[in-house]
Amino acid sequence: YKVLNEIKKFNTEHLTFDEDSHIYYIDGVPVDTSVTSVLHGQINEDSQYLKVSSAIGTTHDTIARDYLGSPKVVKTDYPNMTKEDVENFHKELDKLVRHLDSRFGKGQYDIVTDESMLRMVGRISINGQYKTIAGTMDMLVIDRNGNFHIFDFKTNRANNHTEFTAENTMIYPKQVEMYKQMLEHNNGKVESVNLIQFNIFYDTPKGKGQYENGNVEYTVSQNAMQYIFFIGLFVVSLLAAISTI
Repeated sequence: YKVLNEIKKFNTEHLTFDEDSHIYYIDGVPVDTSVTSVLHGQINEDSQYLKVSSAIGTTHDTIARDYLGSPKVVKTDYPNMTKEDVENFHKELDKLVRHLDSRFGKGQYDIVTDESMLRMVGRISINGQYKTIAGTMDMLVIDRNGNFHIFDFKTNRANNHTEFTAENTMIYPKQVEMYKQMLEHNNGKVESVNLIQFNIFYDTPKGKGQYENGNVEYTVSQNAMQYIFFIGLFVVSLLAAISTI
């Protein structure tokens, strides 16, 4: 795919991402802002849920990219999750694959999870000033006609509810719309943008969610990290920008 190969070439030669600071760099110069920062503003580093929710969400994203990508990676050794947890999550992802088969036709689409093809760079107007912006999509589906379908993963702490949260239905569509605009700026034809919510259960984290031996420390209960019997799937085609950011 010419568009994605050109994006990969640019990203490989010019774009880097610092995992610790969550800052993107173009040729060593920090990008002004990120998609996440624009939508959420300053993150509260003192939140007791921050590190735990971030780490658990990152683990789920990684598993999904591994399992759905090409080549498919099937393993059960991931941080913050037991072997049984991972196997349960794989079963949920199988349901997503069946949905994609039904929607696009089995064997008639490709899934892209290679981050070097999913990192987008663009410009955005904030308070009348243009700034550079970058972000990373979770997954692309390319249908038989060569159209792109953007998928974004969200992890929801489902202790109190499993329906789509107000944040997911109000804020995150703006996020995928921004990815859509950046991808279209690179001559990609985007047919739809999609949100997938992974519902998981875990108790209140200890303290500020500190790491221990590379894993997140959090209290457990009988239902900790168990999955409901479906992936909350919210599929929506955005025909126009949701709002001007």
